[in-house]
Amino acid sequence: LSALAYFGVMGLALWQWVAEAVETGELDESMIGFLPLVLMGAVLVLMLPWVWYRAAFYRALVGGTRFEGCRFQADITTWKLIRLAFGNGLISVFSLGMLRPWAALRTFRFTCDVLGVDGVPDFAAIHQNLETTPKIGEGLISVLDGAGEF
Repeated sequence: LSALAYFGVMGLALWQWVAEAVETGELDESMIGFLPLVLMGAVLVLMLPWVWYRAAFYRALVGGTRFEGCRFQADITTWKLIRLAFGNGLISVFSLGMLRPWAALRTFRFTCDVLGVDGVPDFAAIHQNLETTPKIGEGLISVLDGAGEF
């Protein structure tokens, strides 16, 4: 969201510069049609290092995760992440946000596709907690650390 705000502000600044350049005659009006392409290209070039970093971050995060004898790995590449983000952005923008749940489903499917698990958990060690717990919400007060005591 902060990247979107940043590029929005930069886009407005560029638009203001273009308007002033057209008024003063420094920029030919025939070149204005190319400015959205230049702006999109600049956004892509500036976003590449960030996406590369995020892909490496996710690979390291998943690669360092262990659970009950299982190791995880993620086959996330920069281009896969760009396609996901770009597709989700288009879905959200052109549907005015109404298809955002579908974009979330695409993200979930992407995660399922790129995650891998090595090993089998020890299912015998996994069991249900047999302790009795309050049935009418007294457990909530312990979660809130005594907030709202009477």
